[in-house]
Amino acid sequence: MNHGDIWRESIRIDRDRQRELEKCMDEYDKHIYRPKLKQLQDDCGVLGHKFVFKSFGPVGNPWYICEYCGFTKVEDI
Repeated sequence: MNHGDIWRESIRIDRDRQRELEKCMDEYDKHIYRPKLKQLQDDCGVLGHKFVFKSFGPVGNPWYICEYCGFTKVEDI
């Protein structure tokens, strides 16, 4: 085994771990986390999001994120 093999195996086991974590959290996210987050984001939208620039998207459009609730938006250029 060389450094390249170790690096590739490290990536593989991290990916496998992430996949297992996602499976474990899927039901919770679907029924609890996402609905609660959406409600918070809707409430924040009523008050007025505070958007800050996040990055440029894959086609060069600017992406913004609300500092309070994490809601994102993309503006057309």
